[in-house]
Formats: sequence, structure tokens, C-alpha cells
Amino acid sequence: MYYYFFSLPKNDKNRGCVYLPHKESARLPVMIYCQGFGSALQPKRVMEDLLDFAVNKKKMAFVVIDLYGCGGYNPRQGEYAAQGNPEKMTYARWKDNLSDVFSWVKAKKFSDNSKIGFYAYGTATAAALRFAAESDELAYLISTGTCATDHIGMGNGGPAKLLSDNIKKLQNGETVEFMGINFGLDFFIDAVSNAPVHNISEINCPLLFLQGETDNPYRKADALVAFELIKLMNPDTKSKHITFEGGDYCLYNVKEKAVEEVFAWLDGIGVLSSD
Repeated sequence: MYYYFFSLPKNDKNRGCVYLPHKESARLPVMIYCQGFGSALQPKRVMEDLLDFAVNKKKMAFVVIDLYGCGGYNPRQGEYAAQGNPEKMTYARWKDNLSDVFSWVKAKKFSDNSKIGFYAYGTATAAALRFAAESDELAYLISTGTCATDHIGMGNGGPAKLLSDNIKKLQNGETVEFMGINFGLDFFIDAVSNAPVHNISEINCPLLFLQGETDNPYRKADALVAFELIKLMNPDTKSKHITFEGGDYCLYNVKEKAVEEVFAWLDGIGVLSSD
């Protein structure tokens, strides 16, 4: 396996790492892995299995990208500090980060531009679904811990509830804590008014929703609602919703099954097949 680190040349200059079967690999299917808040948590363990299977067994390119305000992770190099101020992030900004990395990958010789997709975890799925609704080039999207509505984050409430409960405070320039971060009005307005569920009908690529049965009811509902809306609008969709009995939010305790399902689905929709 060959790998190298990179920084995008514009905007937030997000950092990441590319993994390839060989240094001179060309025209490969690509999986871009993105994770939202909590990048030092369990999903990275699933990422390691995805990475190994994708690059070593399926001869794909695997690209890990850090979204603005999130920490990074590389299994060979360990943790490094977060890039960007989390309090300045919005899902629109994350969506733009994904647009930047997608364009960057397209320009690389390792990429088959007709077979570039995202694997998004948790809060990153909100940005990935929004990007998918705006892109006609994305080949596929895999979503785990799906955030499709304004119920992102529970505890003291999702963005819609926090916005409603604190509208005057936010309008006066104060901040409100959400998922351990103090956000201003712009974040809450963007999260609520542009929740992915509003634009599901504009997504053209196939989607795979992976859902742990023991995850919280909000994540489970979001994945199912998004999938059912897609089916309603396109009965012939190649999209799929898979629930893992006993699976946790991260799918860490069912990661072998999850990885197997991922690559079986990619093969089924033609991403791994030869031209």
C-alpha cells in the first residue's frame, strides 16, 4: 500500500491522506471517507477495516479528509490537532469542504471520475447529503449514523429546538451550546433551513444507509425517513437501507458485517465492476 498526505490548495485547505494499491495507480474507483464531530471516537476503527478492504482487496483509492473544525486521524501517524475553529463551522461550510476534496480528487490520475463516492459518518452525513443534492457527478453515497433532519444531536435538543428556545439570545449575538460547542445564529439557521431532508428529491446517486439497531431513535428515524422518501420518488432506485441487529452507532461491534455489506453493494451498483 502506498500513501501520502495532502492539503487542499484553496478555501479551508483541509488536510487528509490518500491510500493507493501502488504509487502509480491510475483510474481507480474512489471512496472518500469523512467524519464529523468526535473524530477520535470509534468510527475510525471501522475506517481501518474499510481502508484495508478497499485498497488491498478491491484495488480502490481511499481518501480520508478532515472537515473544518474537526480533528484528524491517520492509522499510521496517530492523532493531530483540530484544524479550524469549531465554533465557526456550519454544515454549508462542511458541504463546501466536500466539494473542494471532490474536485481535487477528480484532478488526480488515480481517480476514475465516474466512480467517486463518499462514506460519511454521523454529523458529516448532513454535509454529504447536501452535497449529493447539488452534484450530478457523485457516483454513490454511504451514510452511517444518518443526520437528515434537524434532530442532529440529542441531549438538550437538536438545532430546531435550540433555535426555537433561544431565538432572542441568538439574535442578540450570543451563542448556544450544541454538542459541546458554542454556536451563533448562522449555524442554527443553516442547520434547520437546509436540513438534507428538504432536498432528498434532488439526489441522483444511489445511497446506502447503514444503521445499528441499538443506535438512538433519532438516527434510526432519519435514515429510514430518508430512504423511504427516496424509494417513494424513485421505486427503481439502487439505494438500500440495512439495519444490523445489535449494532451500535459506530457499527464497531458489527464492523465485519458492515464492511461486507458495503462492498457487496458497491459491486452491485457497478462501482467495482470493470468498464
